Order: sequence, then C-alpha cells, then structure tokens
Amino acid sequence: MQFKLTTDYALRTMILLTSKGGIVPAGVIAKEGGIAQNYVPKIVKVLKDHGYIDAVEGIKGGFYLVADPADITVYDIVSCFEATMNVNRCLEDDRFCSRNATETCLVRKLYQQLQEDIDSRLKSMTIADLAK
Repeated sequence: MQFKLTTDYALRTMILLTSKGGIVPAGVIAKEGGIAQNYVPKIVKVLKDHGYIDAVEGIKGGFYLVADPADITVYDIVSCFEATMNVNRCLEDDRFCSRNATETCLVRKLYQQLQEDIDSRLKSMTIADLAK
C-alpha cells in the first residue's frame, strides 16, 4: 500500500494549520508545507467538505481548523483521500480471491493482521500529536 501524494499534502496541511493557528493563506500552505500550489485547492476542498477546516475569503482570507486537532486522527485524514485503506484486494468488502479461499487462506490471515496493525496505528495518532 502506498498513499497518494495528495494524502501526504493533506496531512502536511493539517499539521501546518494546527501549528500556525488562526487563518492561514493558501500561499503559505503551499510554500511552508512544500506543497505544489495547484494541489492546495483540491486538498482544502476535501478537508472542508469533511468538516475539518473552513475558509475566509478576501485579502486577509485563508483556511483555519474548525475541529480540534486532538480529535482528528491520521486515519480520519488518510481515509478522506484514499479510495481504499486495505493492503490487499481480498480484504475489500467483496472479499475477492482468485482462488476462492478467503476463509482458509493463510496469506489473507497475514494481511488481516497487518491491516489491523496499520489501522490501529493510524487511529492512535492525532493531528495534534504530529504537530508537536
């Protein structure tokens, strides 16, 4: 599993907004976050749609947190940007298996444990933790 660049940028954006506090202009997000300018509108739209941030328009406009970063997990943000969080297709809801062995496959059991470990780790870290 490899997260998309957009996911990385979203995490950087949330950390930056947490660290800065208040209203942060898009240009500052791009420059200080090391984020390509054309990604910022895409990222903030998704974060806004999920209720994590909001925007102020105008010359002194920008983006700010509306949710407490101590209540936002890394899993929350990653799941906004990734189509799937699963390490293998057999863990998806349709349980696809080319061998029709989802109930007996030892490799799937490994994937399940790995998935549980990853999910647990991502759910245990908050944006506030990362911003420290």
